[in-house]
This record gives sequence, structure tokens and C-alpha cells, in this order.
Amino acid sequence: MLVVREDPAGKSVPLLALRVGPDEREALLSIGHHPFFASRTGHDRFVVVLTDDTDWEELRELVTESYRILVPKKLTALLDQHALAAGPAAAMGMRTAQDPEQPT
Repeated sequence: MLVVREDPAGKSVPLLALRVGPDEREALLSIGHHPFFASRTGHDRFVVVLTDDTDWEELRELVTESYRILVPKKLTALLDQHALAAGPAAAMGMRTAQDPEQPT
């Protein structure tokens, strides 16, 4: 879920709320600073602050994993089939130059 909040200076700050597994949540919390924050609404939720310095590859991986947590296993299986057909990099959630469905 994408949310926009105001910072103390009144500037809009976009936040992306995601679902994460317990191991991923602990790893992100261990960073201990911006742009990752624990959500107050659940132990399986996490918030990412979107800035000019956002690591879009990492964010794409987090969104993919969040999707996998939320959707039925049938859709996760379809995602896995697509990734395997696209090659090892896609199976790990990475974009490839050969994947025409992914913008470069």
C-alpha cells in the first residue's frame, strides 16, 4: 500500500507498506535506520520511505516477496513458472535483458 505523509517541514513523503517474512523483517530492522521502519500495524508489515536515493532493485525484490506472502499459492506458482522460464536471474527476482516483459 502506498501512503503519503507530511514530514515536520510539511513536505510530502511517500511511504510503501509491505508484508515481509520474519527473517526479512529482522534483517531490515538490523539496518537500524532510514529508509526501513517497522510498521505499528502488524508484526509482518514493514514501511519503506521512498526518496531520490531509493534502491529500486531492492524495492522490487521486497514488493515481489510481499506479493508472494499475500496471494494464493496458485498465483505464486505461476510467478515461479514465469521466473523459471525466464532463467536463473528471474527466478531470484532479478531483471534480465532477455525478458521482454521487464522494462530496462
